[in-house]
Amino acid sequence: MYTQLQCATKIAFFYRLLCNKVCNLTSKYNIVLAINYLDVIQGLEMGLILGPAVLVWFAVFIYSLRLGYVLIYKNMSVLTTVSTFAISIVGMLAFMTYGYRQFVNNTSVWAFEIPSYFLFSKIAFIGVLSGFLLNYYIKPENSSEFLSCLAFVLIFMFSAGVLASLGGHEAFLKEFDIKTTH
Repeated sequence: MYTQLQCATKIAFFYRLLCNKVCNLTSKYNIVLAINYLDVIQGLEMGLILGPAVLVWFAVFIYSLRLGYVLIYKNMSVLTTVSTFAISIVGMLAFMTYGYRQFVNNTSVWAFEIPSYFLFSKIAFIGVLSGFLLNYYIKPENSSEFLSCLAFVLIFMFSAGVLASLGGHEAFLKEFDIKTTH
């Protein structure tokens, strides 16, 4: 069995062989090839770190959708249900706005800086952990609507905010003309 780094090295090596066969490379192109080789390895290494983190946040998001379904199933009033979902969406947008505001004045960022910021955000982690603990300690026989709604809002707001910010960071970079470096 090969480790991930050995696989990345083999992929980059075959990529180099393919480029050498297709083009008759001079020394100037070998520098470009070495940069591409490092990009492949760095991309695979960051995929090994960011990939599982994205999967964890996706699982948390699915769990928050389940909590939202349970809230609807509890037959709460329409006003409570609508206001809970509205607060969670506004909170999600506020979290995303706060996170993106950290990068507005930058002229360049590292390629994985914005996704890493959101995926490993302490605020999001503490918010989701608070929501999980609140949901865990709510007893079904004496649970209030407020605590159930608060647990849903915390978990949905941060998990959806993290996933939505990962999908929208390219548009943010284009909007503010921020360059990415490798």
